[in-house]
Amino acid sequence: MFDFDDCNYTYFINDIGITLCYALFYPFKEFDNKTEYYRVFFRHFIKGYLKENTIQVEEIEYLQDSIKIRYILLYVYFHQANDVANLNEESMNWLKELQRVAASDDPMLPIDFVEEFKSIYHSIHL
Repeated sequence: MFDFDDCNYTYFINDIGITLCYALFYPFKEFDNKTEYYRVFFRHFIKGYLKENTIQVEEIEYLQDSIKIRYILLYVYFHQANDVANLNEESMNWLKELQRVAASDDPMLPIDFVEEFKSIYHSIHL
């Protein structure tokens, strides 16, 4: 089965942002420290990504923005697909979280993706 829901013509960094966004929504196991989980996931993901593709540090600088764009789009899609006046508590809480993150100027998690990327890139290319 192919899911073309996220199929679009955009920058590769947006593909990475979508992947990281869903990694946070649906972690493969529960973590007490989401920041550390995200950091570990990012490091493993980028190591694999760099085996097959290239990406520049200048693109990584936009990763937090790409993740935020995903939250904004999910917020819009959620409104289009649901009667928000009749949501159950769990769905309403999820919608509020999407709105909070989308409206915030703060990064999703306090991770310096550029420094993480540089560290990984140098370890692979030495």
